[in-house]
Amino acid sequence: MNIAVCDDHDKCRGHLCGIIAEYMHSIEKNDCKIQAYTNGKSLLREYLPEKFDFIFLDVDMPSPDGFDTAEQIRKVDLDTDIIFVTKMSEEIAQGYRYNARAYLSKPVTVQAVSGLMNRLFEERRRKSDIGSFIVKLKGSGAEAELNLSAVIYFESKLHYVTAVTKDDTFIFYGRLSQFDLPGFVRVHQSYLVNMKYIFALVNNQVVLRGDFLKIPVGRKYKESAKVIFNEYRLR
Repeated sequence: MNIAVCDDHDKCRGHLCGIIAEYMHSIEKNDCKIQAYTNGKSLLREYLPEKFDFIFLDVDMPSPDGFDTAEQIRKVDLDTDIIFVTKMSEEIAQGYRYNARAYLSKPVTVQAVSGLMNRLFEERRRKSDIGSFIVKLKGSGAEAELNLSAVIYFESKLHYVTAVTKDDTFIFYGRLSQFDLPGFVRVHQSYLVNMKYIFALVNNQVVLRGDFLKIPVGRKYKESAKVIFNEYRLR
């Protein structure tokens, strides 16, 4: 677990880092690393996609401010949870242009951070908790248990389905229609994709996170895939 806190005020930055550290200790996530940044430039200079699970961004910073920093992050990373920290409630609406997960009002309190983090962790748990599936492998007939949250995509070809994970592939007899799963989206008659691995929908292709593999989007599925994917991102 990696968290970034970006605020140009030393006292505010240290205060928020301390609250987050105490919260993580309370839920026994002792492997959490919190990286503090004094401005948006230093955060962007080191930024890599998927480097952080959560980014706490102060809105009112010298150029680039929090919104400008978020805009640059979203050009390369659509998945990281961004939480804006601000004194001004009227700025809240603007932040959702950058798919912000939430806002924290200054001065930040222990109760506000704890409530927010509890909600974000629960949302992540619901997205990943989609169970497993037993399949009989092609050739050997041996049974294998697929952890569905680890499947990046299913591909159907000649009466067989290939399940692709980060570390392996599983080929078995079946049809994509048997996998009517929450968290997956049908993008083609031959492809069913786990939405948490989608980086972007671009024209007629799905771009996957990590290696940026591209999967075709069939004309029949284009509009429905876009709607389902956008709804998933907003949950």
